[in-house]
Amino acid sequence: MALTVASLGAACGGGSQDPAAPAARQSPASLIDSSSDTGLKGRPVGVAVGGGSTWVATFDRGGVLSRLDPETGKVSQRIPADEGALGVAYGAGSVWVTNNLAGTVSRVDPKRGKIIATIRVGEHPEGIAFADDTLWITNDRDGTVMSVDPSTNKAGK
Repeated sequence: MALTVASLGAACGGGSQDPAAPAARQSPASLIDSSSDTGLKGRPVGVAVGGGSTWVATFDRGGVLSRLDPETGKVSQRIPADEGALGVAYGAGSVWVTNNLAGTVSRVDPKRGKIIATIRVGEHPEGIAFADDTLWITNDRDGTVMSVDPSTNKAGK
């Protein structure tokens, strides 16, 4: 997880692309000590920063999205996701999680810590990104790239 956290810090403006280089400023992700016990259960596979927290997906049959407290780096909340939680993104005031085994994306309200929408997107969604008011998802099994309009929670191609 150390490389993921260092890379995330750079992506959020917290440092350079070189994980060994000093950070220009601290991002919430840089406050997490990856060598300590964060309280994560399962295998961490996706991470995003937004809404004042760091969000980590753990991949297993029952997928979980965990909120890490930016001050302590410890799990402060666990939100059950759909099967095979994998990728995580933050945008439009929500946390988005790809559910690889279920073929869906979950939209999570970070204030309430609850799933507010589940959207069918394709076979084995993996990659996820939010840009220009649109959510983008790659689907490994069917080789597609899907978009989701956050104002309607509808998927398109």
